[in-house]
Amino acid sequence: MNRFLILLGVLVSIAMLDATSAHAATVTSAANGNWSAAATWTAGVSRTGTIAYSSSSTAVTGTGTFFTTELAVGSIITASNPQGITRTVASIIDNTHLTLTATAGNTASGKSFTSQGVGSGDAVIIDGGENVTVNVSNAVCASVQLGSPTGGGGAGTLTFAASSQLTVPGVVSLGNTGSVNRFGTITMTAGGTLRCGSISSNSTTDVFTEGTGTLELTATNTYPTADVGGEFSTLNNLTISAGTTTLLGSETVNGTLTLTSGLLVLGSNNLTLGASATIGGSPSASAMVVATGTGELRKTFAANGSFTFPVGDNTGTAEYSPVTLNFTSGSYASAYAAVRVTDGVHPNLASADYLTRYWTVLQSGISGFLCDATFTYLPVDVVGSEANIALGKWDGSHWSVVGTAGGSNTLVGTSLSSLSDFTGANQSALPIQLASFSGSVLQNGDVALAWVTLSEVNNYGFYMQRKRASEQEYFEIPNSFVAGHGTTNEPQTYNFTDAAPGSGTWMYRLKQVDLDGTIHFAEPIQIDVLTGVRENVGMPTVYELNQNYPNPF
Repeated sequence: MNRFLILLGVLVSIAMLDATSAHAATVTSAANGNWSAAATWTAGVSRTGTIAYSSSSTAVTGTGTFFTTELAVGSIITASNPQGITRTVASIIDNTHLTLTATAGNTASGKSFTSQGVGSGDAVIIDGGENVTVNVSNAVCASVQLGSPTGGGGAGTLTFAASSQLTVPGVVSLGNTGSVNRFGTITMTAGGTLRCGSISSNSTTDVFTEGTGTLELTATNTYPTADVGGEFSTLNNLTISAGTTTLLGSETVNGTLTLTSGLLVLGSNNLTLGASATIGGSPSASAMVVATGTGELRKTFAANGSFTFPVGDNTGTAEYSPVTLNFTSGSYASAYAAVRVTDGVHPNLASADYLTRYWTVLQSGISGFLCDATFTYLPVDVVGSEANIALGKWDGSHWSVVGTAGGSNTLVGTSLSSLSDFTGANQSALPIQLASFSGSVLQNGDVALAWVTLSEVNNYGFYMQRKRASEQEYFEIPNSFVAGHGTTNEPQTYNFTDAAPGSGTWMYRLKQVDLDGTIHFAEPIQIDVLTGVRENVGMPTVYELNQNYPNPF
């Protein structure tokens, strides 16, 4: 194919066969400097090919992609004898058009050449004691070794300027396993983007400063491939743009986790998103966090707020089933919420209508909270009648129904005060449909509790349990039993008064017992008793758990 090469008074054509592979070389740093500067790199890298230039002709022909695969602005081209003419590339227009800094002054053809600079097929070594700054947005090479692989000691340093970008399809390797004195440093304090196939730390003295930079992983890899120095456990921004990335250890992302394309597999490791972290990209079955092992996707919470966990599974077919948690109240101390997902029936579920998927939702450091939760499932997860499925919560020993269908393959729970395993199941599989559960503080310090059922099946009765908000375990209030109505489709109202429990924040919950002895628990309500006795006459403060749907528990 003929191409025209337009120069500033000089016309160049290149005849190449496989520019990327045929001209790949190992390029080593020669001094501190910018990536794009010829003086930063060792000279005399021989490239196989020919160069022709003429000061009199206005057009020549050439083939290949030499300009974009092997040269950069600042590259030096030197013709061999007899001319020995050296020119510097001023700009590159496309894959066969470039300009030089000066006219050639004479004519030559069929000459071999050397170029000084980094080509896209080059393996780059930044020697110990030298610092190369990525100062352009289109730097490309095949691989990078920071720190001498065999020679003297010291740090080989790669520094990113603001808005800079380096693309490395292969591995970026820090340090040398043979010596702690040969190590690598990456500094992204000013920002910049490192796009690479994989990254590896091989020395305990390696240093990675994430700053405001972005690490983008562009191929299937284990992240990091090695982390001898433990330097890659915290990132600012992380982008997954292709392949499958599997975590080697637990990681923290404090900026943006961008899911463009590809899977991020946690395995047994946790991925923690900081308090200000966000999700970018377009999460889907082809771009998500796979949290099906013991590792959790965690989100730090410092205050009330909502967050969507972009989780799914790749058990056979990749399936996206995110969870949204919205904390509307609570106290937060080194707090996070965590999500895992399992593609399968919950092992403790027995129901005619159910989902073959469940989510494990946990929290740490969040006390006295209320949380709304939305779970998204797939049509293929439904067994039986979807119309009969509600949101069920397993607390480790009992099921309770805490929500209903939200439309568009979602289950929604509101004002949850505890977190555990959640799935979809037939809401009539459990015996009581609870319409409301409320409490109020009376003037003498007693707590009046009331609840309403819409229907009952084999209901023996109820016991009232309470605990302080700061305590872990509930205890049963003595003489709190209230007899049930067996089986009925009529609404029933129940009452119980807890005599002077004392000041503080209390959690109350119902313990319901079937005629066969099976036990179920309702979601608790929180009641604040400010003093033992109210001094002022007035309306009591009322605390309620109201449902806009039948709530079997």
